[in-house]
Amino acid sequence: MPRHKVRVPCSVTCADTGATLLTHTAELSLQAISLTIPLNPTYGADDPSKVGTKVSLKLALPVGYVRLTGLLLRHQQADPNDHLFVFKIEAASDLDRRLYDEYVDSLE
Repeated sequence: MPRHKVRVPCSVTCADTGATLLTHTAELSLQAISLTIPLNPTYGADDPSKVGTKVSLKLALPVGYVRLTGLLLRHQQADPNDHLFVFKIEAASDLDRRLYDEYVDSLE
C-alpha cells in the first residue's frame, strides 16, 4: 500500500483524556496516518507518551474537514522536539471515509 509524504493540518483528540493537540501529518495511506506531535506545550504535549492508544483525528483536507478514529500502531521520538505517531484508521463516517480515500488516491 503506497504512503504519501504530505503535510495536512490536523487535530488529535485523546480518547482517554479528552485533550486536543494541534499538529500535522507526515504521511498518509489508505490504512494509516503518521503525524508528528511537538513537545511545544502550547500546541503539543508535555509528555507525548500520554496521547493514548485511541484517538479522534480531524484533518483539514482541501475538500473540507474529515473525522477519523485511529488506533496507535507506533510511537517513537522523531527528533529532540517532535514525536512520530502512526495510527491505523479504525472508523469514519461513510462520507468522511470517501473524502479521505479520494484525497489519498489523488496524491498518486
